Amino acid sequence: MRAVGTPNKELDLDAALGISWGGASRCDAADPNCVTDGGTGDVVKAQPVPDLQGKLGGVATLRISVAGNDEGLLRVGLYSATPVASETFALLAQGAYKATEESTPAGLDGTTWKVERPFVCLSQSASSQELAYRRRTGARKTPADFQASTPSKIKPEAPPTPLPAGALSVSKNGPSPDLDFALSFAPSDGKGRYAVGSLLDDASMKLLARLGSLPVVSSRAALGGKAGQPLVKVVVVDASFDNT
Repeated sequence: MRAVGTPNKELDLDAALGISWGGASRCDAADPNCVTDGGTGDVVKAQPVPDLQGKLGGVATLRISVAGNDEGLLRVGLYSATPVASETFALLAQGAYKATEESTPAGLDGTTWKVERPFVCLSQSASSQELAYRRRTGARKTPADFQASTPSKIKPEAPPTPLPAGALSVSKNGPSPDLDFALSFAPSDGKGRYAVGSLLDDASMKLLARLGSLPVVSSRAALGGKAGQPLVKVVVVDASFDNT
């Protein structure tokens, strides 16, 4: 893989793998000013804090690091009108989500991030839950009694509606099977999705714009389904939930 900013007109292994983000003029993916395509992609602008679409049942707070640097907090208000999806996210923020009584509790420390315009997507697949469990416990091997939390589909808790920037949403069938949620960094028609929460302050909206601008693995890459994932490590360092 060619070093950042090093020109090579004859061979670009990164581009061959679909990770072209600026060619010879590419930037450091950990630089806050670096965006997809080495600075030629669109920089996501922080949008105003959206109006709430309903009563809140509580607030989840996520501390985020990007490339090892503390980037601040995402404060997410969760709607009372969507109790199943909202409670799922609240329990994940507490590291206590269980799909069944036998499931191993899951949290947000195993989040897989993807940027799929206009969304920043968060998911907790069975494999990512397993890896997070081993990191959390220091286990070298996964115990035989480990069971990932993979929820079943649910009936829609709300009709699809246009999503403002800052909305937390799920698909019409809820967050199953990989505990999928998405934060909108730009407005969308919300087709097939409904809001279950909202970012609550300017700092959260600014951080969301930062996440939406991160350089990502190209859709052309044959890298095991990693297209859209940031080229730098994004981690939920800590998370909590408070009832309101």
